[in-house]
Amino acid sequence: MKRFWGLAAGLGLAAVFFTTCSAGEDGPQPPAYRYYGYVTNQGTLDRDGPVPGSGKISAFTIDAASGGMTILAGSPFQGVFQPSSIVAHPTGKFVYVTNLDMSSGPDIRTYAVEPATGVLTEVPGGSFLLPWPTSAAVDPSGRFIYIKASGNIYAFAIDAATGALAEVGGSPFAAGVTRGMAVDPSGKHVYVLRDDPVTSVLAFAVDPATGALTEAAETQFEADAVGGLAIYPSGHFVYVTDPSSSLIFHFAIDAVTGALTEAAGSPFATQAPPSSLTIHPSGKFAYAVNAGSDSLSVYGINPATGALNEIVGSSLAVASGAHHFAICPSGRFAYIIAGSGVAAFKINPHTGVLTEISGSPMVIGASPQQLAVLRIAQ
Repeated sequence: MKRFWGLAAGLGLAAVFFTTCSAGEDGPQPPAYRYYGYVTNQGTLDRDGPVPGSGKISAFTIDAASGGMTILAGSPFQGVFQPSSIVAHPTGKFVYVTNLDMSSGPDIRTYAVEPATGVLTEVPGGSFLLPWPTSAAVDPSGRFIYIKASGNIYAFAIDAATGALAEVGGSPFAAGVTRGMAVDPSGKHVYVLRDDPVTSVLAFAVDPATGALTEAAETQFEADAVGGLAIYPSGHFVYVTDPSSSLIFHFAIDAVTGALTEAAGSPFATQAPPSSLTIHPSGKFAYAVNAGSDSLSVYGINPATGALNEIVGSSLAVASGAHHFAICPSGRFAYIIAGSGVAAFKINPHTGVLTEISGSPMVIGASPQQLAVLRIAQ
C-alpha cells in the first residue's frame, strides 16, 4: 500500500491523508476524499468577536487521519441572515440550508462545495421561498430533497450536475405538526415524527420516478414528549426519543408498506433524558445527546432485533447547550455543537466509546444551530 500527503498551499488547510492500493500501478485506485464540516450560525458573533451583520455558515476542514479541525479559508460564509438547518448531498458536492429570515423571506438555499478547498458558492436556481422551513432531508440516491415547513413537506428534485432544485408535482404534502423527519436508506419512505393531535410516526411512500409523497401508514404511541427520530442504516428499525420520560422507543419497519410495529422491550429506559439519537453508519452503535444533563450516552445495537444496550462507562460530559451530533462519513470521528463551539471525538470501532480529540473544542461563534459533516471525492 502506498500513502501520500496532500496540502492545499496557502489556504491553511490541515494535511489530508490519501491512500492508494498497491495492486498494480495500472489497476483501479480507490478515490481520495477530503472532509469538511459546516455549521449554521444565527448569531452576530464570529470566532474573533462581535461583528455586525447577518448570520453565517462557519466551516472547517477535517484531518482524515486524526479527525482534527482547522478553520476553513474564507469562513464564515455570509449571505444567510437566519440559517437554521443544514444537510449535505450524498456526494458531498452540495449543501442545503434552511433560512428563517423574515425580512427577505424564509427560504431554502443551495451551495456548491469546491472539492479542493471546501469553499461554498450559492447555486443559481437553488433558492425557493418557503413558509418557515425548519429542517430538510436528502434521499440516499441524492435525487430528491424534502423540507419541513409550517405543517407541510415540500419536495424538490435535485439536478445531479448543478444541485439546482425543481419543485415536485403535488408539493407541498400535508404532514401536520412535526418534530422530526428522515428518509429511509432505501429511499422508499419518508418518516415524520408528530406530536399533535397525537404522538405518532407518519410514513409517506416515495414515488421513485417523481419523488412525490403519498401517505402510507401512521403509527401512534404514548409518549410524554418527543425529541428526535432516527433510522437504522439497514432500514429495518426506527427510533424515537422521549426526553421528558428518559425513554427511547423502538419500532420495526415493514419494508413493503413502511408501516411500523413497536418492538419487544420498547420503550428502552435511559439513565439520562435523550433529546436526539444518531446511529453509527456501521449500525453497531447509537449516540444520544442528553441536553438536560449536558452529556452523551453510547448504546450498542443488536443488529437482528434493533434492541439497545447502554455501554457501561460510556457516558461523557459535554459543554452546556450541546444539541446537534454528527458522525463523519468515514465512521471514525464524531462532532457535536456545544456552547459556541464544536467538539470532536474519535470513535472506538470495537466499543463505540468516544475520546475527545486534541485541540477540541473549536470556537465557531454565537448561536450555532446545526452541523453537517461531509466527504467529497477529489
